[in-house]
Formats: sequence, C-alpha cells, structure tokens
Amino acid sequence: MDSTQTAELQTLCTIQSTLSNAGLDRKITQPNVIVLGAQSSGKSSVLEHIIGREFLPRGQGIVTRRPVIIQKIVDPNISKDQLSINDTPVNSYERLGQMLFESMEQAARSGDGITPEPVIVKVVLNTGVSLSLIDMPGLTKIALKGQSPEFPQLIENICRSYIQNPNSILLAVSPANVDVANSDALHLARQVDRTGDRTIGVFTKMDLIEDPNTIRKAFEGRAYTLKLGYFGVVCRSKKDMNNGVTLDQALAKEASFFAKDSFFRDFSSNLGIKNLSQRLSFHLLAKIRETLPFVKPSVQNMITQKQAYAKNFQKISDLYNTGSHHALIVSLVTMFTNSFQGVFQGGTLKNMKGILPKLTKSKK
Repeated sequence: MDSTQTAELQTLCTIQSTLSNAGLDRKITQPNVIVLGAQSSGKSSVLEHIIGREFLPRGQGIVTRRPVIIQKIVDPNISKDQLSINDTPVNSYERLGQMLFESMEQAARSGDGITPEPVIVKVVLNTGVSLSLIDMPGLTKIALKGQSPEFPQLIENICRSYIQNPNSILLAVSPANVDVANSDALHLARQVDRTGDRTIGVFTKMDLIEDPNTIRKAFEGRAYTLKLGYFGVVCRSKKDMNNGVTLDQALAKEASFFAKDSFFRDFSSNLGIKNLSQRLSFHLLAKIRETLPFVKPSVQNMITQKQAYAKNFQKISDLYNTGSHHALIVSLVTMFTNSFQGVFQGGTLKNMKGILPKLTKSKK
C-alpha cells in the first residue's frame, strides 16, 4: 500500500473517530468493512490474523457486547507499535485487551446487556496492509441463562442497523464444516444485500472440511453467488493457542496446508489470510474513493442544522431570562409549527423534544 492509499485510509479513520465522539457515526454512511459471524464461527481468529496481533477478548458465551471499530494503519517509519482505544494511548496489547474487555463488561451491566455504541481500537504497525474493520457481536439463536429471551434478536437488530449502510462491505464468516445454506452470517447479509454485490464470504476451519465439494460449489458460484467472492482460511485452533502457536507460525502453517491441498488449487488467489487482507484493502479503498467526496457536504449540512437549532434555543433562553413569558410561549409555538411543517419535508420533531419539560422544571 503506497503513501496515498495510507493517507486515504487515515482520513477515513479520522472521520470515524470524530463522528463517533459526536454520536453521529451511524448518521453518515461512511465506508466500512463489517465482520459478521455466529458464535464459535472463528470470527475473532480471522480478525486477529488479519490485524497480525492478539488482543481481542475471548471466553464462553457472548464476549463482544458492542461493535469494535478496529483501525489498522501501516506506517513503515515507526519502530514500535502504537496503540489506542477511544483515542486514549495504551502501552501494551495486554492492557489493550484488558481495557477492551472492561468496555464489554460495562455493556454487559447495561439494561439490555449489549449496546450499539462502538469502541474504537487503533493499531499502527510498520508492516502489513492498512484496513478498517468493525467487529460485530456474534450472532446466536438461543438466550443463555440470565439473558433476556429477546437477547438474540437484540444482537441481530444491532448488526442489521450497521450493515444497512450501503457503503459497507460485509465480511460474512462461516465455518467450512457447516453447510452454506445454514450460515447465520450469510443469511443476515443477504437480507440487506440481496444480489450479493457487497458481501465477501469467508470459510474458516478449512482443514476440517468433510466434503470439499460443498465448499467448491460456493467458490464456483453454484451455491449462493457473491460478486466479491469467497475466501478460505485456516486460523489457530484453541489447541494451537494453548500450545503457544504464534500468529506468524499459524500463517506459515496455513500457507503450507493450502500448498499441499490440490483440491482447491484452481482457487489459490482466494485462499489464505494474506490474500483476504489484500482483497479487503482493495475493495475498501475503492469505496473510500467513491464516497468520501460526499461525506464533507453531509457533515457540513448537519453542522448547519445544529447551529440553527442552537440559535433558536439561545433565543428561548434569552426570552425566559428577561421574564417575557408571553413572547416565550409565542416563540415555542412558532418553533413547534415550523418543526411540524418540516415533517412533511422529511424532517423530524426531535429538536423540540424536552424543551417544555426542561423550561417548566427550571421555572419551578
């Protein structure tokens, strides 16, 4: 990736952070790679192999309780990895993982036990491929003990709210030893991307395939056609991690496995984490170049609207402080009328929410 491409991705990451801090991250359809997968599909392993570092929390049941925006930036000029979470610098991957786990625990203690509000992790490395991905909570069909019966639906709703972004690329992760027709990730992706134009299918655990012909059908487009295609990967198993197998060793093991497997030789460019990372970067950069020119005017329009609301609120405050209650009431009615008229032009009444209760409470 050249310096121009890196700068483009850094611009996207800056926009992501700024909009997230302002609570506007899902109101602007910025380009993203959104990672979907059921529990135990190997989604976390795929992400760590793509990033090339180990820091994602692991455990039983639902671990990812909120979306995690992972920004991987490659800067060949640095000598040491630079880490941060929500713009707060972190001095080690162990500490990063701990802080990420704490943010999940905080979400777990909330009313629903899960939240759509993201946490942003930034990792600056001196090698690899720059990418920005959003790790979504794992899809599940059954609520565990202590969870609300609606918990699986809450997860699906949060995932759907993100993947509806037409500028997003969907990375649907499924185990290769499960039939494509039963893939929860592909099923959800298909609901918003019916023609498969912006979905990439990823098969994990390729070394555990019982019938290679099932996967071959997908690669050849005879199962469920995806314009961006399918990829097969082999990541570290739990046994590998317990035995201390590093990510670099796992990548070497994966390359060796596919080199010996003649069955998928015709699809060699769609095998392995390295090829997947490069293809993701290519498609993400294409989306960035296509959409970023439209982001600035969208943000500016929102700023103009907020400034107009602030002016109106200031007028109300001035009237209230001078004791001109008749003028205040007239002003409120006028604002409400204007807002109501705005509904017929595609607007909302949100700017009026809570004005009267706050003023009444203040008066008392």
